[in-house]
Amino acid sequence: TAEYMGSSVLDDMLASVLLRSQDHGLQEGLPVLHGSIAAVCAVANCVRTTFGPRGMDKVIKRPSQTDSEEELGQNITITNDGATVVSALSFTHPVARMIADISKAQDEEVGDG
Repeated sequence: TAEYMGSSVLDDMLASVLLRSQDHGLQEGLPVLHGSIAAVCAVANCVRTTFGPRGMDKVIKRPSQTDSEEELGQNITITNDGATVVSALSFTHPVARMIADISKAQDEEVGDG
């Protein structure tokens, strides 16, 4: 049946999903897959509205030591470039960091990350 086929494919996929974490050592299986999917969805949700002809601008405020008016303009970026948005974020999940690195590499190579 189709349900059995999907389960078999998922089981095969889970057998090859491994994540090495500095905090927790080697992890594998369904929790790793769910965590990776959640990380990818979080990155996608950050940049989703920047895509396409109706892409919206994002306002990115970088932290500073003081929030004086002179430094405020230097710490704010307005962009609709997904690569700029991703590069402004810091990720702890390895899959999210990998997506950010891929976006940076693509932006450097062809100018559109």
